[in-house]
Amino acid sequence: MSESTHEPLALVAGATGVAGRSMVDHLVHQGWKVLAISRRIEADPRPHVEAIAVDIGDSDALAQALSGHRVTHLFYCVQYRDQLARSNQVTKIKKMRSQLELVSKLLPVMRFIPGATHALYRKVAQEAGSADPNRRNLHFFRTLTSVLEHDPHALTHVSLLTGGKHYGMHLGPALYPQYSSHFVEDETPRAPGPNWYYDVEDYIESHQPTWTWTTFRPSFIIGYARNAPYNFGTTVAVYASLRKARGEPLTFFGDTEAAQIQWDVSSADQMAEMMLQAADQPKAHRQAFNCTAGQSFSWNELWPKLAEWFGMEAHFEPDGFAVRPFFEENADLWSELTTQHHLESHSLAALSSDDFVDRAMAMNWDATYSMTKAQEAEIWTPREPAGVFTQLFDQLVRHRIIPAPQR
Repeated sequence: MSESTHEPLALVAGATGVAGRSMVDHLVHQGWKVLAISRRIEADPRPHVEAIAVDIGDSDALAQALSGHRVTHLFYCVQYRDQLARSNQVTKIKKMRSQLELVSKLLPVMRFIPGATHALYRKVAQEAGSADPNRRNLHFFRTLTSVLEHDPHALTHVSLLTGGKHYGMHLGPALYPQYSSHFVEDETPRAPGPNWYYDVEDYIESHQPTWTWTTFRPSFIIGYARNAPYNFGTTVAVYASLRKARGEPLTFFGDTEAAQIQWDVSSADQMAEMMLQAADQPKAHRQAFNCTAGQSFSWNELWPKLAEWFGMEAHFEPDGFAVRPFFEENADLWSELTTQHHLESHSLAALSSDDFVDRAMAMNWDATYSMTKAQEAEIWTPREPAGVFTQLFDQLVRHRIIPAPQR
């Protein structure tokens, strides 16, 4: 904990998301008092947690909601993106790859057309969630930290969560010729195109705050949350439960290329541990750190291990398929499973992120993270990727989100 003479109080912003939820749990486990805030949040029965529903973009409402507290540490897990209309078109891997290949061939020519490359990167950033033309993410971060810079608060440290799009993970070599498939914090330059991560980092640099900060860059975050836009792990668990109920093998949804590339994933629990350790570790302040399990993998290697946990056979198809129509076709089956196994009543849409998974399967380029810097700062211990997923699956069974598999 902090060496301040006052009792530390953590504020977790974005407490209902995959990362924020795990951050709250870890802080409570370590004996901290926590304010968990989000625009919509349910009351927390734990005595050391106070859930506060508030719009962090409204400085007056925020100041009033926090007026009776003295916040010392901020764990900022908010990732706002405009709610785009859900397309009626299913993501098709081969079509997306063909478009990327075409654009990559045209990219040298587009540089001579005024505004062409800017428009291209803006569109890709919008689809990936990194574009923020109205700078809402910057507004939220600046509003919250500004409130916490005044009495009665005593803000000492801010932990900021960003991600792999800092390195152009969403672009790949087709749209980013200088793309490096192994991400190193202080060696990899910023990727082209708009990115709200850069907006917030530049604000911190120019603001020169009295508080210290640490930035964390995860890959796909594996953890539990409802109504989360990037919920990869729970989507896999729900998908496997449906396949098992149908008496089918666990078929990997990506194609051969997606199954072969090198991935990294981030454990939400591990990330919470890192963020808390860095908060009171001076050599980790004013630094950016990658945050992954630390062992890259291919789905060819990992998928059979996940299938084994469910008591299923792993299966791969050369061309892959879209998860979204599969979920749409099996919505009634999920309702039946919910009733049969006395699960919490959640729709497939609330638990899964089918579009996100389908788009992720279009990646046919490696994306791995160096964890050397975090290891040298002594804020990181490695995790085994299969264990990251199966730990989540165990948690989902305990919380009656998915059925316990009959092996």
